[in-house]
Amino acid sequence: MKKDIRLAIVGATGVVGREVVKLLEERAWKLPEPLLIASPRSIGEGLDFCGRDVALRTLDDVDYRDADIWIVAAGPYVAETCMSGILDAGGIMIDLSERFRLDPEVPLVVPELNPAAAAGRKLLACPGAAATMVSLVLNALAAEFEITRVTACSLEPVSVRGNAGVRELEQQVKQLLTFQDPAIKVFNHQIAFNVLPQRGLADDSSATDYEQNTAREIRRMLGNDDLIVDFTAACVPVFYGHGISLALDVANDDPAVVEMATAALRGAPGVRIEDSARHAIYPMPVFAAGQDACLVGRIRSGLDCSNRLDLWIAADNVRRGAAMNAVDLVENIIKEL
Repeated sequence: MKKDIRLAIVGATGVVGREVVKLLEERAWKLPEPLLIASPRSIGEGLDFCGRDVALRTLDDVDYRDADIWIVAAGPYVAETCMSGILDAGGIMIDLSERFRLDPEVPLVVPELNPAAAAGRKLLACPGAAATMVSLVLNALAAEFEITRVTACSLEPVSVRGNAGVRELEQQVKQLLTFQDPAIKVFNHQIAFNVLPQRGLADDSSATDYEQNTAREIRRMLGNDDLIVDFTAACVPVFYGHGISLALDVANDDPAVVEMATAALRGAPGVRIEDSARHAIYPMPVFAAGQDACLVGRIRSGLDCSNRLDLWIAADNVRRGAAMNAVDLVENIIKEL
């Protein structure tokens, strides 16, 4: 392994970027101090890394030859803007935005599931948090069942809209509790004490681009273009952590479907079972926050059919759904250099 590998984090002050920095600290990063890159608004500021105040830089004052591996934890426009500079300079880019997730020429990678897809590639994409969670679970179950249809409803926190979403929920709660009208800027409607059944832009069929793209990401991660995926997303007044209801139609018509599913999930990479509903033990975003695993519970057969499997999953959308994928990929890449 080369000892002088330099890592850059684009979007270091965003919710995902900060989690990437936190993970590197937790894993005792021993290579040179990473470049921390933020928007021009952050010029003159610093970010703590391993007890040191590291000056933030912008893409405008960085030479793309200054780093070997780039984690882009920013939006699709930023990813598109810096991609050619990184690749032309011989760097490796890990993109956490949606820009390249459906590009057939770009590997879509979750390290626990398909690490070999990243071998020798310079541009890598990671799926969104919901697609990551569902893929981790379905990958384990696909070894036991022939899954014919997936129906998912994802309840997603305000952090999917970054720091601005977190601030808006916090501000609206304070305003409403002091009998003020809530300021609405980030979301289409009041998010505090509410549920918004739309994430993304809706088409004439009422499906959103986010829902359709997430379904495509799931099919791509599982390598099954024929899998039927019905995916619905709603934003809920929670700061961090997705909760997803999963209903799976399986070809197996077996009365032991729950036992088979539990055995398949136990020990599966990136998954941990939390399932004892009688004792009020099940996955919840408040317990998933800060955890490395996707939590799975409420495992049960369908009420009206034995070839239906219902589950409830929860995970930290920022850590498990994004930052971990990037940091794990960086560690895998460094081992190969």
